[in-house]
Amino acid sequence: MKKLVTLVALISLGAASAAWAESDRQSTMDRLDHAGRVLHEVMAAPDSGIPEEVLEHARCIAVVPHMIKGGFVFGALSEKWGRKRAIMAAALLAIPVIPLYAYGHSAITLGIGAVLMQFMVQGAWGVVPAYLTELSPAPVRATAPGLAYQLGGLITSWNGKGQALAAERFGSYRAVLAFTVVVVALLLAGLALLGREAKGQEMTSA
Repeated sequence: MKKLVTLVALISLGAASAAWAESDRQSTMDRLDHAGRVLHEVMAAPDSGIPEEVLEHARCIAVVPHMIKGGFVFGALSEKWGRKRAIMAAALLAIPVIPLYAYGHSAITLGIGAVLMQFMVQGAWGVVPAYLTELSPAPVRATAPGLAYQLGGLITSWNGKGQALAAERFGSYRAVLAFTVVVVALLLAGLALLGREAKGQEMTSA
């Protein structure tokens, strides 16, 4: 009797595992399909494509590790200025880059804008994990920063879709990009301003 029960349990477990695998595969396909639709909507939105004059004179695409450099620069500055000042500086410095980043009409201006924007983005967000770690109480110090990032990713996962819908409604993807940068930069700088400085926090203390 016990062998029969064990066999039934194993068969049930195998069937459940197969169903889960199929469900997981379908979920992955659904996500890929959704991502494709979002990309199509973004590219179909007015003002969303690369200007024809830029494409006509394009020669190559250069990949510059500017994000890592931004993290190093503002990470080093945070050791001198404090985490709050470094985060606020990088976030607010992203705003003056908007004309190049969102409204550039040549390969040079678009390239410079992209490099500078990602430099500031990584400069600000690269310091945030250290800031959150130092702010977190010792018992949850290994969990809180990661959990905050995961929740942030969950909340902002709709960002691409939202930007596409906004560009479709207001008729300008560039304006939506600019608005997004301003809002995120001000929110991040404001939250850093309201927080307390914790640089040099003893990691073994509460």
